[in-house]
Amino acid sequence: MEVKEIYLDLREGPQYAKKNDNIWLLESEMFKKPLKFGVCYDDNDKREIERIKKDCLEIKENLKKEYDKVYKLIEQETNTLESLRSLKIEEQKIIDSYKEMQKEEKEKRKDIKKSKEEICSKTDELWEKIQELFTIMNKKPDRKIFMYHSSEFVSWLDTYYWEDIKIPSWTYHIIEKKHYIPQNEYCINQDTVNLFTRVIENVYNPEIQLEWSNGIDKPVAQVEIDILFFQI
Repeated sequence: MEVKEIYLDLREGPQYAKKNDNIWLLESEMFKKPLKFGVCYDDNDKREIERIKKDCLEIKENLKKEYDKVYKLIEQETNTLESLRSLKIEEQKIIDSYKEMQKEEKEKRKDIKKSKEEICSKTDELWEKIQELFTIMNKKPDRKIFMYHSSEFVSWLDTYYWEDIKIPSWTYHIIEKKHYIPQNEYCINQDTVNLFTRVIENVYNPEIQLEWSNGIDKPVAQVEIDILFFQI
């Protein structure tokens, strides 16, 4: 559809009526009806409209596809942010747990240090008693002192009985020191020093009981034992 030219028979209006505008008058005023223009679409117009409509639909479809892509990306980003948030929460939990473990480890070290100090104090007291016993024995030369030292490799969960220590039958003050050298991480025994009195009939068998960190794995240790027998 195209209108190239519209012609009206016009003449220029009087100068006094212009008022600085261009005014034109119809040369003939013999119009029975108002002036009308008839416009209609031809086949070319219809084909063009259909083409434009098709292009618009294609653009609409492409826009929908692009929208779907953008929506999917937004959804993926949202899921990623949610995952990151969850990871951040887990990370904070791990950090808090690690700090708590550090705190507990620090408290355990304090307890171990305190226990060692107590053991050293008790050991000093025992050795003082040993010196007193030596003093007593020196005053009674008819009494004898026997010393025993040995070591064995122990891998046993039940009570382990040491090899026979042959010693004259007598009543003895006994000072028994056990030193543990763990051979794996499951053995948790601490060194001990014990003072007691016992009547011995020719043979004495120290007892060893390994301690372990759980009830499944077997503790292993090299055990050194030092014993003083004081006849009384």
